[in-house]
Amino acid sequence: MKKLISIIIPVYNVQKFIGACLDSILPQVRQCDVVEVIIVDDGSQDASITIANQKISEYGMDKRVRIISQRNQGLSAARNTGIKNSLGSYLAFLDSDDLVSSDYINVLIHVIHSNPNVEVIKFDFLFFKCERELINARNNRIEYISYLDSNAYYESEIKDNSWYAWRRIYMRSLFRENAFDVGKKYEDVLLIPLITLMSKRSIEIDNILVYYRSNPDGITKRSTLQCAKDILGSVNKQLSIMEESGIGPRVKKIYLINIIFTFVNTVAVSNSGMEKINFIQSNISDYYPYLSKKDIFSIWMYFLFSQFKCLLSSIKRMLK
Repeated sequence: MKKLISIIIPVYNVQKFIGACLDSILPQVRQCDVVEVIIVDDGSQDASITIANQKISEYGMDKRVRIISQRNQGLSAARNTGIKNSLGSYLAFLDSDDLVSSDYINVLIHVIHSNPNVEVIKFDFLFFKCERELINARNNRIEYISYLDSNAYYESEIKDNSWYAWRRIYMRSLFRENAFDVGKKYEDVLLIPLITLMSKRSIEIDNILVYYRSNPDGITKRSTLQCAKDILGSVNKQLSIMEESGIGPRVKKIYLINIIFTFVNTVAVSNSGMEKINFIQSNISDYYPYLSKKDIFSIWMYFLFSQFKCLLSSIKRMLK
């Protein structure tokens, strides 16, 4: 049977979380034969894949779930492998330490069927630290925020500045000539704005469909200056495409400021000492012509604020 949605789950050394992740999605897949799950084993060295196989057998999902193994190449490469091997008309991404709501699949299928040719569906999410926080976090009624033309939708996305790949599902044609940048951190920030700009029919719904685990071992907790630099990797390309698409200077400026804020915050939380200031200056000064003096001042004040928050967090940890 033709698949409507392919859910791609990269897995690397997540034995503590993969069981809960699959417990949240596999019962739904079992009830829907137009959805497949692709687990990409990115060279895991722990029991992650053993647990995944146990869950697949437990739910009787041998024909609906595929495990593809590869040597460790990183999240981007794992997602790209999933895309290449997928059969669905739409692509969804799920991190292996996160969970989905009990109506995740039903809501997405309903929205797709109700809106033929929709290219991107964006939904809400909830941060959590432990599963008991989610007991009452259910939202079964579909609430449409907007059905937007491409420029209006893009402006909304720019203002939101939430580029998590798993916060949307995508028509697979959007990835025909695009892929996640292998070897780069913050790959979502590099690719998803470009994908979003390419989409012509997009919908946003006010349903919480993904629960994002606050993982102390996640990338944002071990950022480096190189991680921060990766964030700026696609800015020039994005600005060029925005120009070609007729996006006005006001929206381009909002995009640039938001991306720079993300860059600055990542520098602030890295363990790099006094070189942070020079590093920020050398990497954002080329964008000063796009910004006002007030914008530049706000960026540096945001850096000081982010640095101060990091200092407070360090002091709290020492006092525990």
